[in-house]
Amino acid sequence: MSSPFQTVSLEDLVAAVRRQQADLPVLAWLPPEPSGSLTVAVHGAHAGAGASTVAVAVADVLDGRGEGDVTLVDLAKTDEFGSSEAMQVRADLGLSGWVGGRRGRARVVRLADQHPDAIVGNVVIDARDRGWGLDIDVLVCRASLPSVRRAESILRERRARAVAVVGAGKWPRLVLAGLGPHLHAAWGSGGVVFFPHESALEVNGLSAEPLPTTTLRAAARVLDLLAHSELGIQASLDGDLP
Repeated sequence: MSSPFQTVSLEDLVAAVRRQQADLPVLAWLPPEPSGSLTVAVHGAHAGAGASTVAVAVADVLDGRGEGDVTLVDLAKTDEFGSSEAMQVRADLGLSGWVGGRRGRARVVRLADQHPDAIVGNVVIDARDRGWGLDIDVLVCRASLPSVRRAESILRERRARAVAVVGAGKWPRLVLAGLGPHLHAAWGSGGVVFFPHESALEVNGLSAEPLPTTTLRAAARVLDLLAHSELGIQASLDGDLP
């Protein structure tokens, strides 16, 4: 009689666990209900748009303002680079279901299982291009035609409270001419914040080093914009579109 069991190596078992962890559903964790603290979900219009840079910058600004605890939640898969690359030191944060460390006084965490502890205080979510079950507080794109086309297609279906454009101080003429109605109206109404090109950041990517001053200034403008934006870009435009 043949055995129904199959012997597997330790290496195969470890690989299987890692695959399972890498495929954790993004929404195994939900952000806290509004309770006076701030929650900012930063989405990339596509991979490589710069959502992690914007999320880290927003968390740095909140941490610098000293307005309560700040936690940066990285929804990147374990084998991808996300905002966790900006961690300054890995540490046991005393949170079950999370792994991570510190950047300044802020916590930087990544989901480790499907039953994590609740997070309180100000929360910045680096949703990248994966967390589409979450609200879009900030939609991030680049100042290129392919990127703004992707952002426009998202805004046709989803609401966003602000748009961050990474790597540019203004729209290139050709890109401005190619903006769709949602992005064009957002830009005209002040709903777009540009994050100027920084060569060191572009080459080296995120690290434990402080972000450039221009990047932090742009993140502060995003937070100011969110403080005065409740309906979202799509909702404010629906009545104006054919």
